[in-house]
Amino acid sequence: GLSLMLLIAAGLLGRSFLKLAHAQLGFRPENLLTFNVNLDINRYPDGASQLRFFREARESIQQLPGVRTAAVATDIPLSGDGPWSGQDVQVEGHAPIPLGHRPLVDKSVVSPEFFRAMDIPLRKGRLFDPSDGLKKEHVILVNESFAHRILPGEEPVGRAIRTDQPGGGVFLQRIVGVVGDTRGSNLGTPPQPLVYGCDCQAESPFWSRMVLVIRTSGDPHSVIRAAEHAIGLLDRDQPIFNVGAVEERLSLSLASEGFHLGLIGTFAAIALLLAASGLYG
Repeated sequence: GLSLMLLIAAGLLGRSFLKLAHAQLGFRPENLLTFNVNLDINRYPDGASQLRFFREARESIQQLPGVRTAAVATDIPLSGDGPWSGQDVQVEGHAPIPLGHRPLVDKSVVSPEFFRAMDIPLRKGRLFDPSDGLKKEHVILVNESFAHRILPGEEPVGRAIRTDQPGGGVFLQRIVGVVGDTRGSNLGTPPQPLVYGCDCQAESPFWSRMVLVIRTSGDPHSVIRAAEHAIGLLDRDQPIFNVGAVEERLSLSLASEGFHLGLIGTFAAIALLLAASGLYG
């Protein structure tokens, strides 16, 4: 009857909740503050002015008391906003793959400090360096899922991946390091193959929306006012939004899953009691 179905649903939800509660995040959420900035494209009309603002913002926040590391990224794990998805890639030196059959990967663009701020471990090779911006060759980092799925059994560091450009050109990017996997846009999203580009080599004119990532030495709330003031000194008309500690967002996400589990469990218990009393079954 319905009571049995509800009990089964509650059991499945309970197992799912336990998996989420013990999921490996791939980064350290403690003492981590993030907020978003959306630049007005009328005041920041091109990629150069947008990236300059975020570089100056990061440098200003880095100097604040209580800040260990500040970084910038197009997106972060568990933010609800995933990375750019659907970039088809080919590995240089591999047999050509027809369009439509190539593996698809996600991409995030980050500042060199991002991995230290998030505490994402380096597995092989090296991380980005600010001097990468002076090099002609585009360099990227990939996560472990990329290495395992796109380059199984191969050494990823030193390999190049290529993407076809509109008009027939080819864009080559050299892998210089492999970093640990992180959860996707939410707790229930497993790690996907991911490419990280460096903002020091960014050429796109669309960098108006970015996330500031701040690793603090203590309570992350203690630097919110100072960080907001630092942004105001750069541009007094520029608001920040979605301000919060990552640990709190994680707790809220788990609380939401727990609420749904409790609701189903309550209905299951009521249905079971009614069935036992002979009023329902």
